[in-house]
Amino acid sequence: MWENGQVEVTNKVLETILTRIVQQHHKYWAKKILEAVWASITTWKKATKFTPYELLYKNLAILHIDFGIKTLRTTLQVRMDPFKV
Repeated sequence: MWENGQVEVTNKVLETILTRIVQQHHKYWAKKILEAVWASITTWKKATKFTPYELLYKNLAILHIDFGIKTLRTTLQVRMDPFKV
């Protein structure tokens, strides 16, 4: 189990990520919490030289960007033709 200090550090990291994500649209912070958690657990940590995801699952997180796969949602968000991607 985590010690209180570790929980506080993690909460501060999540707060920082959320603050950056929702700077312009504060009312959407609840919708962005999963993105903040994902960003936090897939970010390499200097102290451990691993991401929290790697330590927990003993495997790298595979991101769409790693494969160059464009999702329909992101394709439509940037107004690209999904059939030409």
